[in-house]
Amino acid sequence: KLTDVVVTSNLSGMESALPEPFAKSAAETVPLRFEMKSVTAQQEVLSLQYGDLFGAKLLRREEEGGWAIKRGTVNFGGPARFHNRDGVWLTGTVPKLALEGWGPLLGASRSAAASGFAGADLLVQHLDVYGYRVNELRVSARNREGALAAQLASREANGEVSWEGEGKG
Repeated sequence: KLTDVVVTSNLSGMESALPEPFAKSAAETVPLRFEMKSVTAQQEVLSLQYGDLFGAKLLRREEEGGWAIKRGTVNFGGPARFHNRDGVWLTGTVPKLALEGWGPLLGASRSAAASGFAGADLLVQHLDVYGYRVNELRVSARNREGALAAQLASREANGEVSWEGEGKG
């Protein structure tokens, strides 16, 4: 019993109050395409394209009565392709990103290990953080046994960040 589903929309009339780059007025049109293709009865490929902003491609498998994402890429600036590495990877170039306003969505998030997040190789052209702007931020992050380790480099600052999701983070 294999299923293929394709949903397309221009999202006209829909509004998003999410922070940049996902803010959208109801008058704007953004082409959206979602596709779910069954590879086998226990494996599916999910694809999502949101305008020119990003494309996502995820492979998920049924395991122990539930679905788990095994591999995937979210690529900003174009369509996503599978890589020969497990976990979910963020890649590409984000034109503008605002960190304020994500708190309610991230409050219920799971740890990096539990979510399947493997790493990121991103360029954020303009990052707005609580009244400050960081330009040309390069992020190279890896999930190492549930702890996130990231190298950050921009015109304004350079450094390393590590975060463990266990306990209070």
